[in-house]
Amino acid sequence: APVIKIYKENRGEWVAVSAADLAKKSVYDKNNVGKPFTTYLDEKIAEGDLATAENTYKKHIVEGEDTGNPIHVTSEEKLKWNAGISTSEADTLINKFKKDKLLERKINARDIIEPIINRSYRENEFPGLIPDWDNTPRRSYRGLVYTGTSPEYFEKALRILKEKKSGHKTDFVFINAWNEWGEGAFLEPDEYRGYAYLDAVKRVVDDK
Repeated sequence: APVIKIYKENRGEWVAVSAADLAKKSVYDKNNVGKPFTTYLDEKIAEGDLATAENTYKKHIVEGEDTGNPIHVTSEEKLKWNAGISTSEADTLINKFKKDKLLERKINARDIIEPIINRSYRENEFPGLIPDWDNTPRRSYRGLVYTGTSPEYFEKALRILKEKKSGHKTDFVFINAWNEWGEGAFLEPDEYRGYAYLDAVKRVVDDK
C-alpha cells in the first residue's frame, strides 16, 4: 500500500502519517503565520498560484511505496492532482479533507479496448465494445471515467472486431450501449459529438 509521509523539520526526516495527521499539519507563510496545510493549499489554488501550491506539497509531502514521488499540481488539469504512483490513491486521500472533491478514478480506454481487439474469437464467442464511459452522474467524484475515447478510435476497434468475426455463422459484435446516459456509454447523438458514433457504426456495417 502507498505510504504517506510528511517532512518533520525538527527531526530532519520524512515520517509516515495518517490522512488525519496530514490534514492537521501546519504550513508557515512568508509572514510566519501558521495555517492548516489544506487551508494554505486551497488559498494558493484559489489565487491561481499553482506553482506555490505544487512546491509546498513537494516540500512537505511524499507519497510512494518507499521514498515515493511527490504529488504534482498541473495548470493543464487545474485542480486535478497527479501522483507518481496512482492518481486515484492521491485523490482519495485529498478528498478526505477537501470540500471540493476530485475525480478519484480514471483509466485510459485503450487499456480496456486493446486486449479486446487483439485477441481471437471462436464461433461461440462474441466480443463487446464500448464507445465511452463516465458514470460520474451516478457516482459523483467516486465514479470512473475513460480517457482517450473518440469516434475515430471506436470505429477502428469496431472494424477490427468485425473482421475477426467475419466468416462465423454467428458474427455478432455487442456494443454497450444505445442510451446509457447515466454511465456515459451511448451511441445516440449528443451536442458534443453529434451523430459521430452512429456514423462510425454505419461505415463499418457498410464496409466503407
